[in-house]
Amino acid sequence: MKIDFCFHLLNIEYLAWIIGWDLILEYLLAAATVAVGWSGYVVHFIQTVSKHNATKLIVEAPVAWNEHTNEFYGTGKVFNLPAVVIVIVLTIILLIGIGESAKVNIVIVFIKILVVLLFVFACCGYTHRSNYTPFIPPNEGSFNKYGITGMLHGATVVFFAYIGFDSVTTTAQETKNPQRTLPIGIIGSLIISTVLYIAVCAVMVGVVPYQTLDSPNPISEAM
Repeated sequence: MKIDFCFHLLNIEYLAWIIGWDLILEYLLAAATVAVGWSGYVVHFIQTVSKHNATKLIVEAPVAWNEHTNEFYGTGKVFNLPAVVIVIVLTIILLIGIGESAKVNIVIVFIKILVVLLFVFACCGYTHRSNYTPFIPPNEGSFNKYGITGMLHGATVVFFAYIGFDSVTTTAQETKNPQRTLPIGIIGSLIISTVLYIAVCAVMVGVVPYQTLDSPNPISEAM
């Protein structure tokens, strides 16, 4: 009986070890992707406000992926400075404490929702029905280039938008009545985020042709 119990504990610890490293890899890739997107908006903002073209040497990665040849290639750039800076700043905030990071997160979420709602309601009157036709653009020869296969490729990218919802469970020890509040928080945030994602995409594609949105900062392109 004791031997079976020990094996049971070892199996649980082994699975926990795997899941732990899976989460580290998941958040590593997600944080890098989101940081690059954030960098695109920062660079576009600087160029719009100051009319100064930020040097490409410090706003792009040294290695990129070529979707046509399906291989990595050197860009000749140094590194993405805005992306590195935002990751360092957020890491410092998280290290300060969960209370402080929660307050900062509340402020950031409020600003993001406000910006999203402003974009949706300000631009919904400028949509054109012609931009929704064809609803599924025909495939242009490669797997990733539109059509049904292009939709499948897009679905593999969309999952980035839902990374992080499971991190809510890590606050269970600091939560009052976690059995009730955690499911409400996770499911509620998923529903709200999905509705906002769909609204932004519907308006954005209606404002400008979808071909112009292939950039790290598509909302800026639409604006």
